Amino acid sequence: MRKAFTLIELLVVISIIALLIAILLPALSAARDSAIKTQCLVNLKQNAIANSAYAVDNKGQSPPGDDAGNVGLFGVYAVWIDVGGWPTRPDVGRYRRSGVLIDQGYSDSPEMLYCPAMAQKHPWLKPGVVNPDDTRLGGWFPEDEIPAGMKYVNKSYHYRDTYWGKEYQAGVTPPTLELDQTLNLDRDLPDLVLMADAFTDPARGIDSAHGDGYNIIKLDSSGSFFSDTSKAIEGINNGNPFLTNRALIERAYESFRWGEIVGADMAKP
Repeated sequence: MRKAFTLIELLVVISIIALLIAILLPALSAARDSAIKTQCLVNLKQNAIANSAYAVDNKGQSPPGDDAGNVGLFGVYAVWIDVGGWPTRPDVGRYRRSGVLIDQGYSDSPEMLYCPAMAQKHPWLKPGVVNPDDTRLGGWFPEDEIPAGMKYVNKSYHYRDTYWGKEYQAGVTPPTLELDQTLNLDRDLPDLVLMADAFTDPARGIDSAHGDGYNIIKLDSSGSFFSDTSKAIEGINNGNPFLTNRALIERAYESFRWGEIVGADMAKP
């Protein structure tokens, strides 16, 4: 006759299983987070490679950014814009930034515009999806498929519209910007950060999609992870919105570049 398990034996087995789950779950979670970070960096790498191809055909210039010369607000995320008075250019239409790369065939992967961690927080930040809370905002759509009433097609990566380097010293007013003053592969330093997986809105300033730092990609297509467990980048503006304060945006990018928070004159610490 086969002997059954006793209650005590069952409880011991259950306790062992619970202990194993408690041990394995953090490791599985860490592995998942690591995989998401890696996919995010791969996306940024694709952006940089497509950007380089575009630059070869356009005298070294990266795709045009904000026509008004602003760095902040929706501008660094919008890849297609249709608002009153916004200029339409014959070379890029209403597309801007990485949207030009997709529209003009330098990449056939609109998924590269979206950080997978940010898409988990904001499910509309992916190709073909409209933000249900704001019908003006949507993920990637081709020109002939953009829903009626759409104003902004967005990505989740922060695009560096402009760079002034040493001109951003304390107390010095930055120059007036033009549409084509985006990063240039022939003119600018190769280690300047082109994009980062940071998302901003008028209420928060810069925010980490991964929680403990930012993936970055440089003009020379090299990428890395900027660890920021203390959220020092978000604290650059004392917790206030970055909005169109270009000096603060520039300071964040130079921090990514050097791997540590920079001073007010934007020079290496």
